Amino acid sequence: MTMQYVVNKNQIGEITTGKQTISENLGDGQILCKVDRVALTANNVTYAVTGNMLNYWQFFPTDDQGWGIVPMWGFADVVQSNHADVPVGERLYGYWPFGSHLVIDAAKVTPQGLFDGAEHRQSLNAIYNQYTRTAASSGFEPAFEDLVSLLRPMFTTSFLLDDYIWDSTPTAQTVVVSSASSKTGYGTAFCLAKNKAERGNYTVVGLTSAGNVDYVTGLGLYDKVLTYDQVDQLPGQDGPAVYADFSGNAKLRAAIHNHYGENMVRDIVIGVTDWTQQGSAKGLPGAQAEMFFAPSQAQKRMKEWGGGEFMRRVGTDLTSFIQFASSQIEISEQSDPADIQQLWTDMVMGKVDPKIGYILSL
Repeated sequence: MTMQYVVNKNQIGEITTGKQTISENLGDGQILCKVDRVALTANNVTYAVTGNMLNYWQFFPTDDQGWGIVPMWGFADVVQSNHADVPVGERLYGYWPFGSHLVIDAAKVTPQGLFDGAEHRQSLNAIYNQYTRTAASSGFEPAFEDLVSLLRPMFTTSFLLDDYIWDSTPTAQTVVVSSASSKTGYGTAFCLAKNKAERGNYTVVGLTSAGNVDYVTGLGLYDKVLTYDQVDQLPGQDGPAVYADFSGNAKLRAAIHNHYGENMVRDIVIGVTDWTQQGSAKGLPGAQAEMFFAPSQAQKRMKEWGGGEFMRRVGTDLTSFIQFASSQIEISEQSDPADIQQLWTDMVMGKVDPKIGYILSL
C-alpha cells in the first residue's frame, strides 16, 4: 500500500492524500522505487495548471479523472528489482509522482541511466522518462542533492529559454522577465547576464511584487528591477522588446504590450505563477503570445550540437548557477503530510518566500 498526494484538476489549490496498492510481484524488467526527496517549486504549480494542455497529468494517471498526481523532480531508491542490471539500493534522479513509490519498466539501461518503458508513457516526451543513476554520474554528489532537486529542472528550462530568445530574436534590446524572484526567472536572468558580453548590449528587467524588490535587486542579475505597477517605467520603448512571462497574468501582459506597442516583437509564455489572473492575449499590439516548451528547444539543440555537447553545455552552466544560488536559498524540509498539503496550497496561492527552497521528504 503506497501513499500519494492528489490534486483537484479544476481547483488546483485543493489537495488530499490517497492510497494505491502495488503488487509485490514485479513483471520482467520492472523495478520498485521509493521516492525519497523531491523539490516543490512554482514549476510544479505550472505542471498542474497546464496538466491537460501539455499532458503532465498522464505521466502518473489516477483512477479518478477529476484528480491528478503532480510530477516532482528529485531522488528515489530502488527497493525491489526484477532487472538483472539494476540492483536494489540504486539511487535514481528524475521525474517522480507526488507520492511514496513508483514502479518503472526499466528500459535502455546503461551505466549512467535508464528509461521508463511503461506503455502509457511512450507517447509522452522522452525527456521526462529518463532517470539518472547517480552513483555513476557527475554532479549528483549527496551534499548537493537538495540544490540539484530544486535547481536542475528549472535551470535547464532557463538555459533553453535564454538560448531560444537569442536564437529567435537576436535584435532584442530589452528582455522583460516577470516573476523575477522565481528560480526559473532568475535562472534565465543568470544566463542572459552571463552571455551578454558575446551577444551585444541588451537590458534585462525583472518585474516582481513590492515585497520581493529588495531580494530580486540583491541577486545582482537584472539591470533594472520594477514592481508590477511600474510597467510605465520599463526602458527601451523605442527598440525591439521580448517578454519572458512566468506569471501568466493577463492584465500585466496587456500593460506590457501597450507600453511597447509594435516593438513587442516576442511574447514567450513559460509559467503561470499567477494562475488566478489568466486571460486572453488576443487583440494586443505587437507579437502574439506563444507557449514555450523547453523539450522542443532541447531536441533542436541536441540535433545541431549532439547530445553529448548539449549536456556538457547545460552541465557547465548549471554548476556555475548552483554555486551562485547556494548563497541565495535556504533549504526547508517538510515531511508531515498536513504540512506538505498546506505548503502546496500556499505555493499555488503564491504565499511562499522566494528565498526558501522547499524539499519534501516522502
